[in-house]
This record gives sequence, C-alpha cells and structure tokens, in this order.
Amino acid sequence: MKNSFYFCIFIIAFLLNSCKTDSNSNNESDNDTIIENQLFGNYIIPSELEYSNHAKEDFYYNKFYPIGWSEDGLFAYISEDADEGSGYYFFKIIIQNLINDKIEWEWEPVYSESGDINSIWTENYTMIENKLKEYKIIQTKNFSLGKTNFTNSGKQFNIKLNNKTSTNQEYGFDVINSTEVILSSPQLGYKIIYQNKEDDYSLLLGQIVAGYLLSPHEERIAVIIKNERTGYEGPPNVIYYTITGSNLTESFQPETIK
Repeated sequence: MKNSFYFCIFIIAFLLNSCKTDSNSNNESDNDTIIENQLFGNYIIPSELEYSNHAKEDFYYNKFYPIGWSEDGLFAYISEDADEGSGYYFFKIIIQNLINDKIEWEWEPVYSESGDINSIWTENYTMIENKLKEYKIIQTKNFSLGKTNFTNSGKQFNIKLNNKTSTNQEYGFDVINSTEVILSSPQLGYKIIYQNKEDDYSLLLGQIVAGYLLSPHEERIAVIIKNERTGYEGPPNVIYYTITGSNLTESFQPETIK
C-alpha cells in the first residue's frame, strides 16, 4: 500500500511537470511571435553592397548601403564617403526618385571623428524611420548586383556606357568630359537613361557600369555607375558611384544601338 501511494505521487508530479513544460513551450512560442510582430515593419541597419573589385587598401572608397524601394519609383540608400585624410566620418542617407533621378530627401549629421553607421543609425533612428515611412520605403534585406547583360520578363537588355575624354592642360593627363548610359533591348529598342557633362575640375579618370539592382515592386532598375577620380591631394584615387534609374517597359526608341 505504501509503495502504491508513492507511485501515485510520482505519477501526479510527472503529469504536473509535463503540463508546466507544455505551458512554458507555448509561452516561449507566443513570445517569439510577439518579438517578430514588434520587429515587423521596422528598418534594420542595411548591409554594404560591394560595387567595385578595386582593393580598398589601394583606393579611397565610397561605400554603398541600399535600404529599399517604394512601389512608385523611389529608392533609399546610405552613402559613406571616403575620408581623404580629414579624420571625419561621412554619412548621408538619400531617397532618390528613379523616374527622374531627383533627390527627394537627404540627410547627413554633423561631421564627427568617432561616428560610424551603427551609431548614426541608432542615435537618429526615429527620424530615419519616420522619413522612410513617409516616402513608403519597403526595406529589402538581400540585394543582388545584376550584370549589364540580363533578361527580364522574357526580354533581353544591355546597359552600355559611352564617354568622351580630353587632355587636361593643367595636369597633362586624360580626363572624362561627358558621359551617357544607354539601355537597349532587341525587343524594345533603346533609350538614353543618363547624361552628364563634367566640370573642368572633376578630374574623372574612368567609368564603367558596375551593374544594376531590380526593384521587387515594379519593372524598374537602379543602375550603378562606378567612377574613379584623382584624390584630393593626388593618389590614392577615389572610387565612388553614381545612381541612375530606368523602367524596363517604356520610352524606348525603335532603332537599335550599333
């Protein structure tokens, strides 16, 4: 009888412990859901996108952190411009209209010797989040840099850059004076999506199209032009980027680019 009593006590304790474990598991699951719900819709610090294969130790290098897109042609990103010996940290967040390349909004903090992307993002997060929401930016977590020859919706596309150079009389080397970027398709024709004339002091030495990013919300791309210019006091030179946008469906001319 005594053994039976202890056996019953053991069974009851086991069952109570099992119920408690199940309850804890359910609570943990509920907590996970709550955490996910709290994070949903917020913006996280974006990751850097490598747009250049130049070794960073051989060049000053502007860094590019894409954030996301709106559903009507806006693109948000962060630029960390290279420090050419000043000792300051340079940060700028930009919302660019890829329909006309207009900068809709940009912000940069007061220059600091101790700043970095983590501290600037964290300290100014409420303002950044409000602006991104105001412009209806939806964050993209994983960006992939596409090649200049690509296929989209069954159509082939090619991005080509042309520029003109001349010899800079003061320094004695060739510099780029003007640039145009052409988007062409055998099925659609072509269009010029970017044109720019450099000033006499830009000292732009080289350019290529690094690639493009495709919006997940519409047939629109952000084309990344990689540039090289002389450093402020000579070498090392600076690698930086220019963003221009285009849709993949409209405003093509019927002729083809030779």
